[in-house]
Amino acid sequence: TKTTTTTNSIKTTKEATESEKTANAEEQRLKKERALTRLIDNPSLKTTFWIGDTSQILSKEEATLQKYSKYITDHKLKGEWKTCLKLLNEMHRANIIPSPSIYLNVIIACGDRGALESCLRVFRSTKVQPTTVIYTAVIQAFGKQ
Repeated sequence: TKTTTTTNSIKTTKEATESEKTANAEEQRLKKERALTRLIDNPSLKTTFWIGDTSQILSKEEATLQKYSKYITDHKLKGEWKTCLKLLNEMHRANIIPSPSIYLNVIIACGDRGALESCLRVFRSTKVQPTTVIYTAVIQAFGKQ
């Protein structure tokens, strides 16, 4: 009986430790998200931009197409279409020409959330030749409604 109690006590302690680690990781993630939101939404911070790994701040000049692509894809997967639009607009203001895959991800993000006007606006603003996949994404967005 003592062995069972000790084993249960060890399991409970391990579970508590794992629970604390998970809670701490979630708290850190939320802190980074709040900092990111403040940075993106703060018009006085036009010279900096948070991108890629959310533990670092990069200037607009340092922000590469690949990092924008990764970040837009991450937000698309989370269903955060407004953030995807903000990032695309930031690219346009920084004179960075988005790749077709970036436009595709933003169109899909908008379409998945029913933001059809934004979906069309992005499609019409493409600075590259739209691919068949982009046309298909726009059609699918309207087909879901």
